[in-house]
Amino acid sequence: MSGRIGPSKYISNNYSLDFDGVDDYLEISNSTVADSGQFTLSFWIKSPPATGNNIFNVLFSSEPYYNLNRFWVMNGANIQWVTINNVPKNIAVGVLDNTWHHIMIIWNPDGANSTIRSYIDGANEANAVTDYRYAPGWNGGAYQGPINFIGGNNIAGYKGVIGTIDEFAAFEGDRSADLASIYNKGVPANLNKLPVPPLQWFRMGDNGVYKDPQWLIPNNENKNKVSNYSTAFDGLDDSVEVGTQSLGITGAISVSAWVKIPTTNTGGGGTNIQVVACEDVTSTGRNWLMYWRGGGQDYFSFAVYHTDGSSTGINSTGIVPNDGEWHHLLGTYDGTTSVNGLKLFVDGNVFQTTAGSSGVRSVTGVEPTIGSLSRGLNWFFEGNIDEVSIWDNVVSIGNVWNGSGSPIDITPTNPFAYWKMGENATFVYNVNPDGTWIIPDEVGSNDGTSNNLMADSARVGESPNATNNALSFNMDEIDRVEDTPATP
Repeated sequence: MSGRIGPSKYISNNYSLDFDGVDDYLEISNSTVADSGQFTLSFWIKSPPATGNNIFNVLFSSEPYYNLNRFWVMNGANIQWVTINNVPKNIAVGVLDNTWHHIMIIWNPDGANSTIRSYIDGANEANAVTDYRYAPGWNGGAYQGPINFIGGNNIAGYKGVIGTIDEFAAFEGDRSADLASIYNKGVPANLNKLPVPPLQWFRMGDNGVYKDPQWLIPNNENKNKVSNYSTAFDGLDDSVEVGTQSLGITGAISVSAWVKIPTTNTGGGGTNIQVVACEDVTSTGRNWLMYWRGGGQDYFSFAVYHTDGSSTGINSTGIVPNDGEWHHLLGTYDGTTSVNGLKLFVDGNVFQTTAGSSGVRSVTGVEPTIGSLSRGLNWFFEGNIDEVSIWDNVVSIGNVWNGSGSPIDITPTNPFAYWKMGENATFVYNVNPDGTWIIPDEVGSNDGTSNNLMADSARVGESPNATNNALSFNMDEIDRVEDTPATP
């Protein structure tokens, strides 16, 4: 292997993440990192020797942990890989010496002859490690699974990494031919400049943003997207009240949201599962709502209640909402009885009708709520909600949906209220891991507050067209440190 890559291949690298070896870890949402087949891992690590009698400090792991072909630990001065019969095999020897080292690991699946090869600071380890994952009697050796955790995990009894990790990347296939470019004589390189860029690349501190109590670490390819984090609702009692009273919109209105409903959610007996609503259980406390009708009926709906007490609604057709995919919803009403003045757009496709009366009813004491009805709090949503916005006018579908399947910046449309959900939310613990989520209104003062107790895991590193983002657990803002491998 020869030659350092040129200066244009360098990348600004100012921060790494420091792990305490007790309970710190990163979790990759909906991970596909090193999921199957041949793959290559690359990362930088600085750690003292792990101490104690056969104490395994978890470097990477799958969920569940018995997926041992994806269970990587630090033991003494060595990095080891634990085989399916609990035999630790050395992958990198003597690298835990409190100095920075680059590690490349290559998994070559070949049944009982599967191997792991490792490269330390640009050099090849002498021996490959044989995989015993296919040992007879272990469920036919069928266990597979991606890497879900970095620096530790959520499994009781296992400690995490003591030390710092930087520039973790996963590649498809055997990337040993790129070792010289990736190692770069000890200077982290811009991995996007490689002939075959990584499938996932976590820059740790450099792309990280701290939103109490978590570090948000996006997969590098997602770093410039409008949204990387959404809010997960459990369908039992999770909801978020946004603002006070009904926002005072009594004429034209538009409501937009992204939703993902799991295939396992049937919607019960035909309940109106609320996405966002300003409606309580009383007949006089109804304003407007957007929901999914389950129970085998399977449609999205947008409805408004008029000043005379009547209502008008429009339903989607030909769409299966609970398909486990992200969908964009936009409901608009022009406030009049004009032809097709009430519309519902699902992924850009329009459904429309004419309102039988004018205006939107003014109600008091009812707060707009995401994930359930308002006052009364029932008909709870199960799944993910992202990028919720409301306008006091009719917004054009072209201003909120561009056909890409990704959220776009809607602030130029001057929304009345706008909640990015997981992206900018902060969390206040009540009883660990439960507490209250505060979801700010990006354009006004109608901040959202979760009802009941929601878990800190309600923020997930997934959004429309953005997956494999990471979140920290039990880590503090000070855990981003100005300690990195050498810089040019």
